[in-house]
Amino acid sequence: MRIFHYSRFRNPDGTLAAKAASARRALGIDWLVSLHSEDAAIQILADNLDDDYTLLCNITLPHLRHDTDMILIGPKGIWIFELIYFEGLFKADGYDLAIFNNRAQRFRRCRPNALRQASEDVEAFRKAIEPHFKQTGVRLPWVIPVVTAVNPKTHVQRTETVTNTILRYDELYEYAARTIKKFDDVLSAEDVETIVHILQDIAQSVEQAPEQKKIFNYRQKRYRSYSMQQWTLLVSIIGANLCCFSSFVIAYIYFNSPVLKATLDGWLVRLRILLFR
Repeated sequence: MRIFHYSRFRNPDGTLAAKAASARRALGIDWLVSLHSEDAAIQILADNLDDDYTLLCNITLPHLRHDTDMILIGPKGIWIFELIYFEGLFKADGYDLAIFNNRAQRFRRCRPNALRQASEDVEAFRKAIEPHFKQTGVRLPWVIPVVTAVNPKTHVQRTETVTNTILRYDELYEYAARTIKKFDDVLSAEDVETIVHILQDIAQSVEQAPEQKKIFNYRQKRYRSYSMQQWTLLVSIIGANLCCFSSFVIAYIYFNSPVLKATLDGWLVRLRILLFR
């Protein structure tokens, strides 16, 4: 399988580029987990699909504010993959994706939403590719959106209203090894090459979207741009600094002011009398 990488944090051959600091800022503290999870999904597809298939990773399609995790093109059709990276209990209902929050004991909406992004990817892909196929009189086949949880500890509850294909990590191997190959041939080798070349041109002409953090968290309430957890930590740090500073000031005055020292000693004597009476 041919693989093309367009992530700013990877070299053309897929190896990690020396941009750890920028990757941490863009993808979050677990940026390395995200990239290794992508590698695992790519390897599963590569192990089960031959050179008739082409995989384009982290390409930005026109009019999208996010990059598309993976686009797979082959004689059996076209698949667009969006990945869920981190562990947790998710609930998929239509195009809504929610994660279970242990503290609140209920589901909350995810930002970003992999289900909605996969559907937006399909629409943007068709708009970019269809004009060429209309000129040649060839009908573009169905583009299949696939959301894959690449962390083995991730579980997704699905309702009947979900239209996207949702896979667990252990199901991706079966999907690549058998399900994809069950489809009838719908694209010729020439059609596959044409689509790949169009996407490569798009990758060169469209400004690359900023890669999003892959944590898929719910949106927290914020006060003056800080979350409640951040305010708690900030107040705790300020309180600790005030206590240290106050202790230092009192100790300095105590050892340099005879009047204050005598007053404090008198209060200490009274306190001992009260305690040990």
